[in-house]
Amino acid sequence: MTVRFARAWTLRLFCVAAATACLAVPARAAQPPERADLRPRLDALVTPEWLAGRAGVRLFHVSWGGARAYRRAHVPGALHFDTNRIERAPLWKLIPDVELERVLLEHGVTRTTDVVLYGAPAMAGTRVALALLYAGVENVRILDGGLDAWRASGRPVESGDNRPTPAAAFGGPFPGRRHVIAGADEVRALLGHPEAVVVSIRSLAEQTGQKSGYSDLHARGRIRGDVWGGGGSDANHLEDFQNPDGTLKSPSAIAARWARAGVVPEKRVVFYCGTGWRASVAFWDAWVLGWSRISVYDPGWYEWSRDPGNPIATGPLAECDSSHTPPPLE
Repeated sequence: MTVRFARAWTLRLFCVAAATACLAVPARAAQPPERADLRPRLDALVTPEWLAGRAGVRLFHVSWGGARAYRRAHVPGALHFDTNRIERAPLWKLIPDVELERVLLEHGVTRTTDVVLYGAPAMAGTRVALALLYAGVENVRILDGGLDAWRASGRPVESGDNRPTPAAAFGGPFPGRRHVIAGADEVRALLGHPEAVVVSIRSLAEQTGQKSGYSDLHARGRIRGDVWGGGGSDANHLEDFQNPDGTLKSPSAIAARWARAGVVPEKRVVFYCGTGWRASVAFWDAWVLGWSRISVYDPGWYEWSRDPGNPIATGPLAECDSSHTPPPLE
């Protein structure tokens, strides 16, 4: 699990029209869960200034594999959330709904809880944010830049443990947004459809099959018919989506790059990566912008590569893609 998290600098994106011509995959009926009306959620990404002194929010310091760093330092009042509570090996897929609901209640989270998350790394926070949105939590926010941004603002941290007060009932149907998680069957149905796009959020080396990106996964390649949506320099970084200080790059700038590849809010968009962590960052960008027809294929390449019947591609990206290389984001 040393390369559990994933990121990777990406310099090119697929053009959907060109990709459709090159791949010639039969069209199937897309099934968008919602309308494509844009209702930006700009308050879903918050600053330390917004958070400071704000009452009534449930704040989580999210990390994988224990709470040592959390106990050493966290934003005052933050509770710890271990990502191992919502996913497990070997696929690192979200746990079943009954278990997920129980975990959220143990953390005091209900449908109407105002939740703010920050991750170490950032994708840990967006991974849990995705799970909460899937569950149906109405108000989920990310502290942009996390603990580093909080410290940079001159605000104090605390050490030790804060314990959550469990909740008795979720307070609504569970899950409340089932459509934000896509399965392999849906991905297969969407491949090649002119009103849908499956977007890979991985490194170029993973996308072309030079490496799997994970120490515990040998399969290499990509979903045949996907679109490359950016990533990072290696399996532990996501520079296409994050600034050097750990804050997220502008979602609108990310969307401008995606648009060159035909990744637009009018289409049914499914993001994937190795297990769902990197894809959750891309999903979050689209969520902030108000895209409604978006999902994450969970658990992505870990699952897809295990089925010999699934279409897989390796090698350099198609020539029809190489002419659409966008400039790096500022």
